[in-house]
Amino acid sequence: MKKFDERFLRQLENLRLAVRKSVRGRKEGERSTSRRGGTSDFVAHREYSPGDDPRSIDWSLYARLGDLFVREFSREESLLLHLVVDSSSSMYIGKGGKHDLALQLAAGLGAVAWAETARVFFRDRFFETLGALLPVLEQAGAKRESPGEALQSVTRGSKESGMVVFLSDLWEDSLRKPLLEASSHGDIVLLHILSPEEVSPSLSGRHRLIDSENGEVVDRQVGPEELEMYQRGLETHCDEWKRWSSDHDIRYLRCISNDDWAEILTRMLREAGLYR
Repeated sequence: MKKFDERFLRQLENLRLAVRKSVRGRKEGERSTSRRGGTSDFVAHREYSPGDDPRSIDWSLYARLGDLFVREFSREESLLLHLVVDSSSSMYIGKGGKHDLALQLAAGLGAVAWAETARVFFRDRFFETLGALLPVLEQAGAKRESPGEALQSVTRGSKESGMVVFLSDLWEDSLRKPLLEASSHGDIVLLHILSPEEVSPSLSGRHRLIDSENGEVVDRQVGPEELEMYQRGLETHCDEWKRWSSDHDIRYLRCISNDDWAEILTRMLREAGLYR
């Protein structure tokens, strides 16, 4: 079944165009930095130093002054976006599709990245176009892997720094170590995706509960008291992730899998100042 239908692709294109318009509307220089060896706007001359690229020498200035000077330019930084999608078993539980929402958000983030002249890295590969990324996202659930393994693709892949966006239900506390390791490759953004059933379960009576990750089975009577205990535990779990993220300069956003992906992404972009 196609995860990216015509309606989704239209929404994606509208968002991409809106972000591109917003980016072009910024004041010139907001995203530019001075960097030696650039190829866009000329900034200044400076004296030649051993090791400088000979191609940057201004030979016409040398002809007039008899001294070597190199030309410096400003150019936009090219952001590298690492997309990491949790494909563990728990991501496929509940209505609304946690994994499907994660893939939609990943596609949206890729489209926005290209509007920002960034590069996209997913599952050990660089992607230059949305057309190349979407088929790979379509097949992302075919191979189940632990979220820790998915995060290792960042550290074993590109050595460049950028932004790492991790889309997961965060049910494994062991993720904290690989997240900190991935932070050496750039800023981390956590998108915590929960299903409606996880946020507000409606169980009643005796039920057989099965842990989706390890297969552990528990028979339990579920009533108002058990549901209240679960709600307190869930809030504690989410608060701990939020607090841990804050302590480690990681951005944290919680959402529900039946939320509209475009609304979630628009909120993220507004908070980041990329969309007005």
